[in-house]
This record gives sequence, structure tokens and C-alpha cells, in this order.
Amino acid sequence: MASTIEALAKLKMDGIMQVEINSVESPTLFQNIEKGIYPAVLVDWYADFFDADNYIQPFLDCATGSAAGGCSKGASQGQGSFYYSDRVNQLIDKQRKEANPQTRKALFAEIQDILGQDVPFIPLWQDKDYTFAQNSITGVRLEPTQSFPFWFLKKQ
Repeated sequence: MASTIEALAKLKMDGIMQVEINSVESPTLFQNIEKGIYPAVLVDWYADFFDADNYIQPFLDCATGSAAGGCSKGASQGQGSFYYSDRVNQLIDKQRKEANPQTRKALFAEIQDILGQDVPFIPLWQDKDYTFAQNSITGVRLEPTQSFPFWFLKKQ
């Protein structure tokens, strides 16, 4: 993906954008992100379980910061967005304590509305996942949550 972005920048941007690809190990990458060494970072990430919080908190929650200066300590700094919003921090905290699914849905809707205004990051790429099986295997399906339920598989 980084090579594609680099090629597109060279082809379409007439030199106004430079892309330098540097591969580093994850511990080094995240230490350097915290230090603010990189002007931009491209990282592959996926949620380890499928709850909306898992897609929001790691990128937007910030323990210490300001709207003007961004996040100086917290999840959004660690992931490289440096996003800070008092209101979003409050909503993240509130939805994490809420057991009612409808109330959580409303809290996430408000978070989404704020993000639509603030645009703290722009995802560049989304994978499309496929499953393959021999004709003798039935029940093959990939869920919208990207899980692969093996219990539906049957051999004819």
C-alpha cells in the first residue's frame, strides 16, 4: 500500500508531496510516534473484537491535551492521530460505562457527528476479504464482522 501511495504521489502530485517509505519494527514505530518523530504514519490495524468502542477509543481518546495543541498523552497520541476533543473524551468514557445498547448507540452517533466535523484522520485503504473452499465444502461464509464461523462448514 505504501508503494502505491508513493507511486500516485509521483504520478499525480507534480512534486508537491514527497513520500519516504521506512519500515521499522512495531516497538520502534510506536516509540517514535509518541516522540512525534514522523510527520505521517501508515499502519495496518484491525480490531481484536467487534465492539464499536474498539474502533473509536484507540484512535480518539486522549488523557492529556488541548484542542489547540492536540493530544500529548493518551491513546490517540499512541496511534498517531493526536486528536483531542473534550466532548469526544466525555462520550468515550460515558459509552464505556453504559450497559444499555440503545444508549450506547446514541452516544456513538454523537461521536460520529463530531468526527464528521473534525475529520481527525482519513482512512486511505480498506481491505476486501474473500473466502475460498473446494466445491465439496458447504457453509463457507465470512461475516460482516470479518469472523469466519467454522461451525457452519460441512463436507459433502
